Amino acid sequence: MINSTLVDIAVYGNDKQLKLVIEVKARRGTTRDWAAKLRRNLYVNQFIPEVPFYLIALPDQFYLWKNIQNPNEVVLPDYQVNPQPFLSPYYSLTEWNETKFFHTTFELIMMSWLNQIINLETPETLDFIYQDWLLNSGLYEAIRGGEAKLEISR
Repeated sequence: MINSTLVDIAVYGNDKQLKLVIEVKARRGTTRDWAAKLRRNLYVNQFIPEVPFYLIALPDQFYLWKNIQNPNEVVLPDYQVNPQPFLSPYYSLTEWNETKFFHTTFELIMMSWLNQIINLETPETLDFIYQDWLLNSGLYEAIRGGEAKLEISR
């Protein structure tokens, strides 16, 4: 577990180093500005550590930052992605309801998706139409063969 932080999901690379921290929210209808302010506030209040990648995961948007140079400032995400196309298969396997968003259910959906990505033998099996950002950002290589952990220290 990460010391004294309040992250939802921590993802380690195959070198056992922390590569990605994910803040999971069951909220919809957000903007890049909202995400940038949330990330900055969480960082300034020491709720998230410095990591190569930081992701705010929402049912309708993913906001990803890579190697933030000035983490104390409001910085727009490097990537904004609609996760619906690649998360929808997981929604159908759960009690997911489009009108009621449950944080813990979405965390489990995220863990399932992450574990699939982490355990892919080659990136060729990714659906490039929807997940090319994983390769373009370098995130896939950073977490491939690693481990995702739900952080329960809240």
